[in-house]
Amino acid sequence: GMPAAPCGREASQRVNFVNQVSHELKTPLTNIRMYAELLQSQLSEEEKKFHQYLRIVISESERLSRLIRNVLLFSQNERPTPLHLEPCDLSELLQKVLVDFEPAFLQKQIQVTWNSDPNPLVLVEKDAIQQVLMNLLSNVEKYAAMGKFLHITIQTMESTVVLLCQDHGPGIPAELAEKIFEPFFRANHLLTEGVSGTGIGLSLARSLVIRHGGSLRLVDGQKGACFQLELPLYAIPHKSKTTTEPETV
Repeated sequence: GMPAAPCGREASQRVNFVNQVSHELKTPLTNIRMYAELLQSQLSEEEKKFHQYLRIVISESERLSRLIRNVLLFSQNERPTPLHLEPCDLSELLQKVLVDFEPAFLQKQIQVTWNSDPNPLVLVEKDAIQQVLMNLLSNVEKYAAMGKFLHITIQTMESTVVLLCQDHGPGIPAELAEKIFEPFFRANHLLTEGVSGTGIGLSLARSLVIRHGGSLRLVDGQKGACFQLELPLYAIPHKSKTTTEPETV
């Protein structure tokens, strides 16, 4: 017959186990990355090819860290902790994340371009939104690398900041536009052949964005897939005129 579903206690033990293992993995990973970066800083110009090897070691440890963070966040999703919101410049967050992906994108010859309106300030928890951006880029690296193209635009609207992430990969069939945000869903065709993935990246990204009062969805792109991320704009309070100018009588 069917295996029995885990009872409450067993289920929570599983979650705790996943959390514990994920935490345990973080320390050695941080060390691997730290020592690789130390090594890199000690290398001379002549040792160029070693730079390339270390770049890969560093970017692979980055990838592992992202995965572990996804698993941790996903298991915490059952009982989310409150967000620590602060005003952040979305284009600065994007730049940080792009730096992490540089080696991987170089290796896959993905041309990256981006542009942004000035000061796209959002009220967010930095780490969470960085993870959202990482998951979007990771998606491009996994499924759209053959398009060799990634273009990101950041626009400031009246009450939101909108980020569009456009690739030139095989795209996603319209009937799967919502399905791809379901946990563990993996489009079962050529697209995912030979790609390892947990199937939680996009669903996690969307739930983090929704907790911020924003939205994440697949929109029509010119070619390939285009994701639209929308977050609440953090408006700098403007002083009203009446306080600065004495009124003329």
